[in-house]
Amino acid sequence: MSDFLVFVYGLIGVFVLSGMNRNVNEQRPHSRTLTMVGWSMMSASATLGALLALYALYLLAAPLS
Repeated sequence: MSDFLVFVYGLIGVFVLSGMNRNVNEQRPHSRTLTMVGWSMMSASATLGALLALYALYLLAAPLS
């Protein structure tokens, strides 16, 4: 299941980045939807990264028993 979610996340990321790159090359403004999806993916990635970092610190600080 997680493999599928990572695959879908990657596809959406490639779509957003290629769409924004195309808009820059054609000197057009980005659509509102494309911008919102990009910001949502960035904030989800940052949140997940912070949570995983906190979990790693918790595992390091937990007593080994």
